[in-house]
Parts: sequence; structure tokens; C-alpha cells
Amino acid sequence: MLTKNGEKSKKIALIEEKFSKKRGQKGIKKIDKLKPRSEKPGQIDRSEEKLRGSVSTRKVKSLGDIDLILEKIRSLSLAIIPVRQVAEILGIDRKTILSWCEKRLIMAEEISFGNKTSYKIPTHSVILFLESQRVLAEVTKKQIGDHTPYVEGWINAMKQGMIPGSRGGYTEQTIMNYTLRIKKFLQSYRSVTYHHVRERLAEFTDRSSNKVQEYRAIVSFSKYLFGEEAMDEKNYGKITGKSIRPKGNPTPTRRRVPYQDYRTMILKGCYSLEDKAIVHILFHTGMRASEFCGIKPEHVDLEKRELFIPKAKGHKQRLLGLNRTACAAFSQYLKHTPREEGEYLFLNDIEEQMHRCGVFARIKRIAKNAGVDKSKISPHAFRRSFGTFNLQKGRSVKSVQLALGHSKPSVTLEIYDTTTQQEVANMMKNW
Repeated sequence: MLTKNGEKSKKIALIEEKFSKKRGQKGIKKIDKLKPRSEKPGQIDRSEEKLRGSVSTRKVKSLGDIDLILEKIRSLSLAIIPVRQVAEILGIDRKTILSWCEKRLIMAEEISFGNKTSYKIPTHSVILFLESQRVLAEVTKKQIGDHTPYVEGWINAMKQGMIPGSRGGYTEQTIMNYTLRIKKFLQSYRSVTYHHVRERLAEFTDRSSNKVQEYRAIVSFSKYLFGEEAMDEKNYGKITGKSIRPKGNPTPTRRRVPYQDYRTMILKGCYSLEDKAIVHILFHTGMRASEFCGIKPEHVDLEKRELFIPKAKGHKQRLLGLNRTACAAFSQYLKHTPREEGEYLFLNDIEEQMHRCGVFARIKRIAKNAGVDKSKISPHAFRRSFGTFNLQKGRSVKSVQLALGHSKPSVTLEIYDTTTQQEVANMMKNW
């Protein structure tokens, strides 16, 4: 028989045992709470993801990332993805996802919880969004990649006059000049961007004619790239804007051939009938050197005293009249050097079509033979002399404009009209 103290101690022992069991169960429950929750279908364990360093913990930066995320989303068996989970998959904060849903960049159904707003995002909406990002990434890669493959297409577009603002096309000389400049540019930079263009133009001195030509070539190529969606609008706007456009060239010294120098070159500088024909024709027709090189026998009508230019600057055609001196020069040259139809009238030393550089060199040589300052003589100086002399003789601006093949009368007046203030004052005395 137990004493009172014994019964009491037994009861205490039973109570302590009972409480210790309860404490043990509670401890087990607490430990269970610390264990990671079992992953439901389509649910991502965030702690495990962080340990693995998967795509859900970093931003989408490349096409490889987008492909990986698309594969992950397609593997999910969920029709609706929570905002939190979309943010985890894309590696972007939740507020950004909500902003995209609000702006309809990701199509989702809006739901409200009191004062708070969230969205139910269908899986196919996320896939469509990522596909659009893939296209954007591909275009961006294309835009800032290598622009060299576009050069041939650009050259063909220039020949066909398909570049915006080309006003009918480019001359062969301009195409050759622009092509050389762009190929050299791409050898250094490979792609045309605003920063590359700025860096390139900085190599030239201010108001340099080469700087202006370089910029014009880059703008022409940029227009083609933009049309082919190989250049983004931001770069295109900066390149063609006023921020890096070179300042206009200083007014050049527009040299002319005085009539006395022309006569001296004919009498003393020309050692052949061809030399005389070149000087007479350039001085009395005002044609460009490139137009002169393209003359064929069928273009000259000595009976009507007319010369037809089938391919002038800007792919235009022009009909010129021949005065007696020019007509005689053609007649004598053709009698001495007959040409078949389809052949070029003036050939170089290897019996091929004379190039404009060849005409330039020939004129310089004739000037040197005549003792005339050759630095002031060029085919274009003859052209300026023709325009100036005829304006001074009282020919109408429209007539001289059409004879020279200018697109606007303002060009004719600006370059070829050399009327001085003193000449105007002398004329006013007889008004």
C-alpha cells in the first residue's frame, strides 16, 4: 500500500510523462514546418531554384535564355500562371510583371482583392510575350551585327534610284565613291551605329570636303539599312539628324577658263586633232567630263548640228545644239578618226573608253604645253566658263539652265552668274 507521499509522487510522474509526450509531438510539428513543402505539379521550389542558379534567378539577356524559359513554360501543366511564378521564371520583379499586364504587353485577366489588383495570366500569353521578345532579340542582333552583307543590295538600289531622296539615282562616279567609303568604314566598324559614325567623322578636319562626302555616303547606306529593317529607328534618327551633320563646305574657288587662255591652249598646247576637238567641244558645249566620255557617233547629228546626251547626271537625257566651232571640231575629228556605230568617240591609249580622269589629265597636259597655269584649268572650269559667258551675253537663265542640265535655276544663278555690284551700277546709268 502506497503512502500518501508515494501516491502523490506517482501521479506527478504520470503527469510529467503525459506532458513530455505532448511537447515531443509539438516539437515534431515545428520541425515538419521547417521542411520544404512538397512540390505540387507546375509549382517551383524557390529555395531549390536559388541553389541551382537557374534561369528564374537571372534576367533574360540572350536568345538562349528565351529558348530555355519557353521550354520550361511549355512543360508546365497549368492553364493559368500566377504573377509571382511568372516573375520567378523570367527573373524579373513582380511589380514589373504587373506593369506589363496593365499596359497589355502581357494579356491577362484582372482580379481584385479589396484595394489590391492582380492578374490571372494564361500560359499562352506568356509564351506569346516571350516569342515577341525572341523576334526583338533577333532583330536587335541583326541591327547591331555585321552590315557588310547589305553592301551589294545597297549598290543595286543606288543604280536603280531606289534610295529615298536620291532624286532619280546616283551617277556612276558617286556610286563608286560612296562604295569605297562604306567598304572602308565597315572594315573598321562592321556595323553602322551613331557612335561609330561620330568616331569616324572625328577623324576628318572641320569643313573638310572628304568629311561631307563620308557623311553623305553613310546617310545613303543608313537609309537603305533602315528600309531593310537592319537599323533601328533611334540610330537612324541620330545619324540623319542635325547633331552630327558636318557644316557646309566653305565657298570654293570656282575657277573659270578665260577666253584668252582657251585661245592660247588651242594655238600652242594642242599637238593633235584630238586635243583640239576635246578643248573646242568642252568650251563650246559646257558638258560634264563624264558626259563627254560617253559620246558615240550616233549621238552626233552634224546636219542638224545637234548632240544627244542619253545618260546625263541623275539618269536624265539632254539635247544640245552645236555652234559652228563645235560642229567643225566634231566633223574634222570624225574624218580623221572614223568610228563604228556603238563605239565610243574618244578612246584612251589602250583603245578603251576614255575615263573622266583621262580627260582631266589631257586638259592639264594641254595647259602645260601652252604655258597656262594648269592649276586653274579643268574640264569643269570649261563648263563654268560656258555658263558664265552665256549669262553675260544676255541669254535667259532658263536657257542656260537647260543647256547645262541643272535641276533648278537657282543652281545656275548661284554658281555661274558673276555679276558684280560695279557692273550693276554701270548698267543703272543707262536705265
